[in-house]
Amino acid sequence: MDTLTETAFFYTFSTIAQALAGAIALLAAFVLFKLQSMDAEMPLWARAILEDFADQHHSLHQPLHDHFVQGHWDAFLASLPPDYAVRPGRTLEHKQAYHRLRQLWQQRTDIVTDLKRALLFTLGTMGLAVFVLAFAPHGGPWELSIVGAFMFSACLVTYWLIMAALWK
Repeated sequence: MDTLTETAFFYTFSTIAQALAGAIALLAAFVLFKLQSMDAEMPLWARAILEDFADQHHSLHQPLHDHFVQGHWDAFLASLPPDYAVRPGRTLEHKQAYHRLRQLWQQRTDIVTDLKRALLFTLGTMGLAVFVLAFAPHGGPWELSIVGAFMFSACLVTYWLIMAALWK
């Protein structure tokens, strides 16, 4: 392997870990900001639903209140009757609150799942880059550079998917 190829090989694999570390940190900051925004909005919508069960003697009042106080939105939504949003007598505000809370919870769940996937893929790619550098002290075959570039690109695709979800 000539010196130029060897230099490119080492540069590629040493840069992958650094670039991905910076990118995932920046992405995590955006995700945390979005999650905080969603976490602040969910109680507002849930309160409108909870008011519908304000009667202390209603069988769902206490479980819904407990889930509301603890911020367990998945359990809160699961505790509602299946026909809650379409039941006669529901105001437009209650229907909107139900649908918006469900939408926010689903988006939140999807974003967290996507971030976990991106983080695992990033850590795997970074680990592979360090592994290749450690076991290829005199450079390696050009195929390894292609694998590194492919995995780096795949990480960027997972980041893009998360960013698209954040813009919703």
